[in-house]
Amino acid sequence: MNIMVPPEQVSTEEFHDLPFSEQLIVWGIRFWVDGIKKGTDVHELLVEGFNKFSASGSASALDRMMSVIAVGAIDTIDICCTKCKNISPDEHRILGVLDSWQCTGVGDEADTLFEKIPTPTGVGHAREPACDLAQSFKFAGMLIRPRREVTTRPDSNALMFESIH
Repeated sequence: MNIMVPPEQVSTEEFHDLPFSEQLIVWGIRFWVDGIKKGTDVHELLVEGFNKFSASGSASALDRMMSVIAVGAIDTIDICCTKCKNISPDEHRILGVLDSWQCTGVGDEADTLFEKIPTPTGVGHAREPACDLAQSFKFAGMLIRPRREVTTRPDSNALMFESIH
């Protein structure tokens, strides 16, 4: 998958800089994408990984949320490989969606962030699993930090980056 990303919008934050809760979410998202690309069922491994940290129900919620994003995306979604040290703008955007659900429980901000990922109809379908994922992490004591607005859509000065390594 490829996406056009203006260089000034690429985050300098690295995976190891994230708090553990955010690392676990990003790992889950990347592992899910890797499973889809390889045609491998990773659900049981995700369940095991999330359950080790008392986030039961997270694997199912992540699977539902990522399925909506994958099917309803209006553009390429930038998800890095499981070994990548960088965090993509779209990975930050997903973390921002989850933070919004954790903080407010209403999802108004989440809808605003999510509108840039799936189609407008997909936003409605993504609400419940995103809320479920955010709440399962919150109940496990794993909070997600707020994010600034992240822009990842192409512009005329964009460079081409390989998004899945």
